[in-house]
Order: sequence, then structure tokens, then C-alpha cells
Amino acid sequence: MCEPADLNSWREVLVLMFYPRARAMAYRNALIKEKAVVHNYKGILVGYTEQIQHFEGDWDDRICVGVLKFANTRLTKLWLESDHPVRQPDFLDQVEILIVPLQKNDMSQKGYPIIEITNLHLSFKDLYETKYLPELDCLVQKFGGVPLIVCQNEPWKWRGVEDPGSISINQWPDWQSYERYCAREETKKLDDMRKTIGNGYKITAELITDIAHTIDELITLHRLRWLGHVLRMPVDRIPRRALFARPCEGWKRARGGQTMTWQRSMKAITSKLSCAGHCRLPGWGPRDGPHQWLETLSDMAQSRPQWRSCIQAIAFNA
Repeated sequence: MCEPADLNSWREVLVLMFYPRARAMAYRNALIKEKAVVHNYKGILVGYTEQIQHFEGDWDDRICVGVLKFANTRLTKLWLESDHPVRQPDFLDQVEILIVPLQKNDMSQKGYPIIEITNLHLSFKDLYETKYLPELDCLVQKFGGVPLIVCQNEPWKWRGVEDPGSISINQWPDWQSYERYCAREETKKLDDMRKTIGNGYKITAELITDIAHTIDELITLHRLRWLGHVLRMPVDRIPRRALFARPCEGWKRARGGQTMTWQRSMKAITSKLSCAGHCRLPGWGPRDGPHQWLETLSDMAQSRPQWRSCIQAIAFNA
């Protein structure tokens, strides 16, 4: 980012001040009080609303209530950084200032740029739509949805800042450079959005891995929630009876069937709870009973906050 040399060569600067139409009179009175402040920075008031009503457009609720003139951009910036009346808190969230060279007759030949300073939420509008300065129609364009200002066939992007004293400028030598810049910015946005599932975005191998981990964690969490819900059921409920049921003697798993039952998979998942500090909880040892681990978990599940913290530790720290 740099400041173009053209701005330093401006001999005179015209400042247009735009405010909401409903409060035009209040801002006009503030601008009258501004007269002494502007004079201190070698500027003069050259017009009010009455003198420039013929430039007013009906497309917006804004209105231009004052025109100031400074000898050069350095004095203009000094005024912007000063504690002037229109910079008070009541005005800062609504003021919009356009700074243009005063020599309007030479603009079509020299192609002077326009500085736009927007405070807070106000956005840039195409100047030719406002009908305030028809002479500048050929100088203002909108490119790619981003406000750009053309200076001698070079695009400039002026970033609106809250503090008028800290004006920042982005410069590109030609349109192709700006397009490459936009493409890089779009690539960065896509890279950030690929971390989540989005429509129309290319899913990479890393994204698939991240999604798989996330899905596994959620599945484990929901299975543990259901286990706690069943363990809190009365002993006569069918889900709890099925959880503690044992196969009949002589039963054998059918060949080619399920390799692990739901109980065995849950026992493997909850095995991290078998140790509490230096103590071993009963249920997961080789000599423990087949349902002892369920009895241990049943005692834990009676306290919902304790069970919630345990299952989150298991699911997300796997």
C-alpha cells in the first residue's frame, strides 16, 4: 500500500460533505460553526446546501450540505485529523466525505482521482448515480462488486476507515494485477471454507479426513448418551433388560455374522474409564464379571453432569 504522487501534486482540493436528508439543517448549522476551524487550516467554505441543490439526486436520502476548499491534500488531512465539529460522536456514524480536486474543468483530460472517506457503516456509491458532479462520470467505475476509482487508467481501491486520519490506499499498476489480486483473495477464502462442508467446494483428502474424524466423534458421543439413558432406566424396562441379557448356554455365533456385539463395542469404548487416578474400577479386567462394567457405569450415569463430562472426554479425546 502506498500513497500516489498525484495526490501530493494537487494544488487545491474540494471537499463535499454528505449527510442524511432528514438532518441536513443540523449538519448545515454544524458546518457554519466549522468555518473558523477550516480557516485555521487554510481552507474556506465555498457553498452550502442552497448553492448546490441542483446537483441533488432523488435516489438516496443523503444530501450534500457543505463544500470546503483547501490548498492541498496535506492541509486537508490536517483538517480531517483535527477535532472539528462535524467529527463529534453525533456525526461520525453518519458523515460521508468526498474529496476531489477543485479544477473540475481539467478532470476529463487529466483524469484526477477521487478520494472517498467513509466513516463506519456508510458504503460507497457510484458518483455518476448521485448526479452531484456529472463531470466525473467517466472517472468512476465499479469493478467486481468492489468500489474502484480510475486514475490515469490505474485502479485504486480506497478502504473506508473509522478514523479519517488513517487513510489507507491500495495500488495496482493495471487491471490484470487487480484481477490476480482478487483471484488470490478468493483462493484464500475458498481454502478457509474447505475446512467445513460447503456446496460447490472441492473436497480434498485432508477435508475428508477431518470430516471423518468429526463424524466418528459425534457417533461415539451419541452412542454414549444412549448408553447413559438406558443405564438410568428402571430395571424392568426392556432396553435395560436387553443390555444386561446374556445368551443361552450352548449358543454360538453364526459363521460370517457380526464380529462384535453392541455391548462389546461399548465396553471397548468406555475402557478409558476403568482407571480413576491410581485406582482401577471393576468391570474391565480379565477376571471381572461380564456385566460388572455395566454396573460401574450405571453408578456413574446416575449423575448427569458427571456422565456428560465423562462421555465428552471419551468422544473428543479419542
